[in-house]
Amino acid sequence: MNDFTLRQSLRALRTERQPPHDLWQQIAPRLPVRRRAPWLPLAMAASLLVALPALLVLMRPVAPAGPARFASEVVREADAMSVQYRAALAEVGHLPLPDALRGAADQLERQAEQLHIALESHPQSVELLHQLRRTYDHRLRLSQRVALG
Repeated sequence: MNDFTLRQSLRALRTERQPPHDLWQQIAPRLPVRRRAPWLPLAMAASLLVALPALLVLMRPVAPAGPARFASEVVREADAMSVQYRAALAEVGHLPLPDALRGAADQLERQAEQLHIALESHPQSVELLHQLRRTYDHRLRLSQRVALG
């Protein structure tokens, strides 16, 4: 197709026609009137009051979960476990242990103390924390055995 035939084809296209009168005047009255709810601006303001602090909290930099933070969590867990163990032992361990079980109970107490010392040296050791939990469980079972007869 050469330049001459392209121009002829373009001239042959229809030209844009304008409507004889403004159509909007007929359309506008048929549209439903939308009124804004009077409480809408208050609701929007309240949502901004809620969303802005939440956004600020989410944008706050988070402390990295490095080894020091993890280690302090392990030690904190061990301390909390010790408090729970002492409370549980006070509930079930009010009866004196027979001599046959007293030696085992003392050994478990010494083992728990050694595990606490080891946790101070190696605060990131989750295995020591698990061992401490197992030691406390064994000691509590001994006291429960006596309490249940």
